[in-house]
Amino acid sequence: MNYLHLKNRKEKNCSGKEYKQWKNANHKKFWYDFQEHPRQLNELITDYFDLESKFETKTLVPPVPFVENDILLNMAIQVNDMGKALAVDRGECATYFLLSKSTLRDKSLIEKIVDYMRKDQTTLTMLKFKNLALWTPECFTERENFRDLMESYCRY
Repeated sequence: MNYLHLKNRKEKNCSGKEYKQWKNANHKKFWYDFQEHPRQLNELITDYFDLESKFETKTLVPPVPFVENDILLNMAIQVNDMGKALAVDRGECATYFLLSKSTLRDKSLIEKIVDYMRKDQTTLTMLKFKNLALWTPECFTERENFRDLMESYCRY
């Protein structure tokens, strides 16, 4: 809650560029801090699932970080695994990854995501790409890696 209150204050009181820089840095810090406080991560996921349950959702979707690097990917995997464990008495829990176009530039991140999805027993896997526009000529690498990701996962 402290993070959200501070985020709202910054959004109101900072310029667009300054707020964006602050938000990007603090979003990462928000998730990095959970590495030292796994109990708080457990509480975050539980509280999030409580909210989803109030809306009578049939499939729970865990709150994952925006994957931009190895650390955040590992955190997303940890949240997905914890979510499945915490959802045992609540119903099904989806596997969820929130990705960016820059994620598609990193072949090793894509390979780790595919490896995880291959081993995962979940019946619903969600990949959400934020601001994904692949039709421009300068996005060749991202477009190729997106295709490879979809082809690799769809084979399994």
